[in-house]
Amino acid sequence: MEFGVYLEFGFWDLEFDQGVNMAEKFYRLGCDIGGTFTDFVLLNDRTGEIKIYKCLTTPKDPSDAVEHGIREMEKPTPGFVGKMDEVIHGTTLVINSIIERKGAKTGLITTKGFRDVLEIGRGIRYAPMTYLLNSLNL
Repeated sequence: MEFGVYLEFGFWDLEFDQGVNMAEKFYRLGCDIGGTFTDFVLLNDRTGEIKIYKCLTTPKDPSDAVEHGIREMEKPTPGFVGKMDEVIHGTTLVINSIIERKGAKTGLITTKGFRDVLEIGRGIRYAPMTYLLNSLNL
């Protein structure tokens, strides 16, 4: 797998073709910013082709790695940015900061029944029986 190299450049000069109609937008980009690496997956909905790219995360400004990755993915797939239908973004930076107790001192304000959200370590509760919230006086 090829690894990117951190470069500094402006992302906003990428050309977004405003004249492309929605039927011509058939790319989906997934981007996951992690503590060490930023991963990309580009899906062509017409052909099913998938392209991946990985580069180092830039801790000072994680968006720099995103810009770099998109530019690198434009090389083998010119013009995909103007044909993107969807961008999906994920990150573990915030939860990593909490787990590692790094960053600014913060407080967490939750609604009733969610004071254990940090201990559970998941942001979504699909199975109420798992937590037995109704049997607890929270």
